[in-house]
Amino acid sequence: PPPPPPSSPPALGALGDAWAFLRGLTLRAEASHILVRGKGGDSERRIGAIRDEIGDDPDRFAEVAARSSDCPSARQGGNLGEFGRYSMVPEFDRVVFAEEVGVVHGPIETSFGYHLILIRRRTGTTG
Repeated sequence: PPPPPPSSPPALGALGDAWAFLRGLTLRAEASHILVRGKGGDSERRIGAIRDEIGDDPDRFAEVAARSSDCPSARQGGNLGEFGRYSMVPEFDRVVFAEEVGVVHGPIETSFGYHLILIRRRTGTTG
């Protein structure tokens, strides 16, 4: 007998990759972040101290972001608004679209520096 048809698009190789990418475009998220610009040393210590101050309390995030973030979003308590998958640098994108909603993640290192990320909500599916 002939083999069974593929059970899902990822079994289709390159076509599956294209399918996964297109499905990813339907994902949306709302997140806030705190950015500390720079690499290593002082920047790493500073983001660590901010993380210690926030702990696992998402309610404190906006207050701390407003006074501590190096991003212009600090004026909105770190709120980046809603955005789609592949809109941010890969390290940031991976956290926002894969990790638990409603908790503080990080520090995450990107080309911009160190981030703490609070995923406020996410819509769409990854499957």
